[in-house]
Amino acid sequence: MADHIYRDSKSLQQVLYDIKDELRDFISTRVDLLRAELIDKWDSLKAALPMVAAGVALLMAALLVFSFGLVALAAALIGGEFRWAMGALAVTVFYGLVGGVLAWMGRKQLSAEGLAPDRTLRVLKQDQLWIKNEARAS
Repeated sequence: MADHIYRDSKSLQQVLYDIKDELRDFISTRVDLLRAELIDKWDSLKAALPMVAAGVALLMAALLVFSFGLVALAAALIGGEFRWAMGALAVTVFYGLVGGVLAWMGRKQLSAEGLAPDRTLRVLKQDQLWIKNEARAS
């Protein structure tokens, strides 16, 4: 009876080859999933990038013109020998405060949403749990 079991079973070498093939398929599937998710994210980013760049360029031009207007207004209100310097300092402080608040809000939103490939990470976590359960069952 024991001789019959050994004749029908695979050799150790064949089992190792099978494990290697399964592992290669497993990793290949996960890499393909990651690649597809990153391509999806890149395509949407690539489509929005020119619009964002043009918008930023126009906003910078508008900000420069607006800034000069604010400095001129502050200089007119302040008067005195250093009115332009004081006006520029007042506008700089104002921009520093507004910019700091906006940067903080943007950082908070990015950290909440994240750029990580969520779907791939979720599948890998499920795979990890499955492997643990299989190891326990063995």
